[in-house]
Amino acid sequence: MRRDNGFSIEKLAEDADIDIEELIDIEEDAHFRPDVRTVYQLANVFGLPRTNLLKIAGLVEAQNDALHEEAVRFAARSDPVAGLTSEEKAALEAFVAVLSKE
Repeated sequence: MRRDNGFSIEKLAEDADIDIEELIDIEEDAHFRPDVRTVYQLANVFGLPRTNLLKIAGLVEAQNDALHEEAVRFAARSDPVAGLTSEEKAALEAFVAVLSKE
């Protein structure tokens, strides 16, 4: 979503009021567990339901298999440093659609 919105890592860290190193860890390490506050701040910046984003981050137990499945599909199709391809954009849109369901 950072890339799709045209944010640099520095800009997102500033807008979300979070540590830039944690953003780098989130993007580069699929097993990294961010702080709850970081996930909360990112949900606010991107206008996403906080609970679902906390589930994706592994900070709350997920009850929704579709949410997990879309997260895995998106991660498998994405390149963390390049602009979004049309395939990545479609995967992001599908992921956000599932993520946005309360």
